[in-house]
Amino acid sequence: MKLAQNFNYSEFTKTLWDKLDQRTQIMLQAMANLLQVIRTEIGKPIVISSGARSLADYKRLQSQGLNPSPTSDHFYGAKVPCQPGSAAFKKYGATYNLAVGAADMVCPSMDTVEFYNFIAKMRYAGKIKTGQLLLEKNNTMWVHIANFMDPFLSPAEKKLRGDWSLSGMGYSLNNGKTWTKLDQAKKELLPKNLK
Repeated sequence: MKLAQNFNYSEFTKTLWDKLDQRTQIMLQAMANLLQVIRTEIGKPIVISSGARSLADYKRLQSQGLNPSPTSDHFYGAKVPCQPGSAAFKKYGATYNLAVGAADMVCPSMDTVEFYNFIAKMRYAGKIKTGQLLLEKNNTMWVHIANFMDPFLSPAEKKLRGDWSLSGMGYSLNNGKTWTKLDQAKKELLPKNLK
């Protein structure tokens, strides 16, 4: 099933469309629309490496030594249990369901830093609205992009999440253990020599 000119539903999740609730379907469609604008502007194929996640995906990533966030936008509004005593539990309670949808992606014909900076320039120019825009690295690099939150979260929910988790820009070169934030007021881009 096509969600946009260059993106199929199966690129985002293996779950059957009719098994998703309507809110998740709307978030997936919004993500496909956002990526299509980027794909059209860049004129090159984009490969999605991670779209919607289930709790099983979360546990699998943890078992592989990765650091997936329990408050990741990859959960597309699903209720995720927060571990008692964790920072997420203290902030959100027993469950978290404020994820607005995200995708991890690469552009195979571009350097990943160049790809990130291309998208950042689109955002700074007002051509797209996004949530978080992050460059992440484990063994390889990829770009993480989240839906713009306004259609999906109330003002109180946005306040609870906070600015960085809603619209932060930056990078992590150590599998999400630490983050370097970009200065959006200065329209800062990633250093070209970032490895």
